[in-house]
Amino acid sequence: MKLSTQTAPAVHTRGMPVTGQAQNDLFHIVFNINRGGMAGFGATLTSLIRHCSATDQLMMHIMCSRLDERHKELIRTTLHNLGYRGGVRLIDYDADRAFRHLPALLGDLTTYGRLLIPDYVDASRVLYLDSDLIVSCDVLTLKAVELGDHLLGAITRSTVAYSLDQDCLLGIGCEADMPYFNAGILLIDLSRWRQLDIDARWREIASSQAEKLTCCDQTLLNAICRGNFHRLPPQYNTPSLANRGDDEHFRGGILHFLGSPKPWDPGGRQLHRGYAAWKAHSDLSWEHEFHRFGLGRLRRGWQIRRSLLRTILQRWRNSG
Repeated sequence: MKLSTQTAPAVHTRGMPVTGQAQNDLFHIVFNINRGGMAGFGATLTSLIRHCSATDQLMMHIMCSRLDERHKELIRTTLHNLGYRGGVRLIDYDADRAFRHLPALLGDLTTYGRLLIPDYVDASRVLYLDSDLIVSCDVLTLKAVELGDHLLGAITRSTVAYSLDQDCLLGIGCEADMPYFNAGILLIDLSRWRQLDIDARWREIASSQAEKLTCCDQTLLNAICRGNFHRLPPQYNTPSLANRGDDEHFRGGILHFLGSPKPWDPGGRQLHRGYAAWKAHSDLSWEHEFHRFGLGRLRRGWQIRRSLLRTILQRWRNSG
C-alpha cells in the first residue's frame, strides 16, 4: 500500500520572521487540528499562554487539516487578545488525502498529522501538544530537557500488554512488557528523525499493519521507538477521564482529557470531573462557536453515545 504525501499549499505567519540563529533560540510548539479538534483547542491555547513566562520565546506551528478561514481567524484573534508575543504559523494540509489508506480514529484521520511534522516544521526540535489539554505549567521548562540519543521524550504509564494495539506490536516483535507511551505530549528531535529516515520506517509498518492499528500513529511511534525513548516527568501528561481524578485542584503540569466524554462534550458539564478545570480557561467566543446546541453537537453526542452511557452507569454504581 502506498501512502500519499503532500507539501503545505499555504502557510500563514504572524509575528517576527525567524531565520538562522533566531529560529534556533525559539521553543517550537506544534499543534495538529481540524474542525473536530477546535472544541477543546481554545482552552488549551489560553492555558498555555497564561502560564508561559515569556511568550516571545515561542514559535507555534498549527497544522490545520481542512480548517476554514473563519476558524483560523478565531485562533489569531484569541492569540492577540491574550497578548501573545511569539510567532505563529497556520499550516494548511489535508489529512483525509494524505492518510486515506489508513484506519481512522472515530472516523477521523487527523491524528496521523503528527507524522508529517518534519515535513512542515523547519526546526531541530519541537514540543508536540494535543488540542485537548489544560497547560498549568510554564512550557518553557521543557525547553531545557535533554533527549540525549533518543528520538523523542514522552510519558508512559502502561506496557504493550495493556495497549489496544498489543496484537499489532507483538506481531512485529515487541515484548509484552515494553513500555508504551501516550503521544499527546511529545518532545521530538526532528534532526534525528530526519537522520534516521523515520518517515520510511513508519510508512513500512503502517503498510504491513494497517488492519491491526487501533491507536493509529501513537502505535506507529511506539513501534519505532520500541521502548527506547526519554521518560518525561509524569506531571507533563496527567490523564483525566470523566469519572476519575481531582482535576479541579490540578496544578503545575499538563492535564490531558482522554477518552469520551470530554468536558465540552454533550453531558460533559454534568459527567466530567474535569469540567471546572476546563471551564476556567474556556473563552466565551469559542463556546459560542463550538458548544452551542446544533447539528454538530447532536452528531457528536450520537458518536459517543456508548461512552456517555458507560459514564452514567459507572457514576450510578459509584453513588450506590
